[in-house]
Amino acid sequence: MTLSELKRKFVIGFECLCTHNIKGPCSAKRRVEKVQTNAIAMSGPDYGTRLGWLHWPKATELIITELPNGVELQFRHSPAILRYEWLTRQN
Repeated sequence: MTLSELKRKFVIGFECLCTHNIKGPCSAKRRVEKVQTNAIAMSGPDYGTRLGWLHWPKATELIITELPNGVELQFRHSPAILRYEWLTRQN
């Protein structure tokens, strides 16, 4: 999966389960609320009324691994790993 393909998946209303974030394993539902060319903003119960932002790096700085029902994102110059499981089905 390319970064462009991944960005097309994260449309407003798309829901996923964050199973790993920069703090480690988690289980937090996320819903895409805003989409920009350089980032998306998601809501979740752990964010309260605020939005959590995922800023897209350059494609060369991101390792994208497709999972059976989701994706894992690794940042080349950071130990951060993000894992998402899809809750919204798309064609």
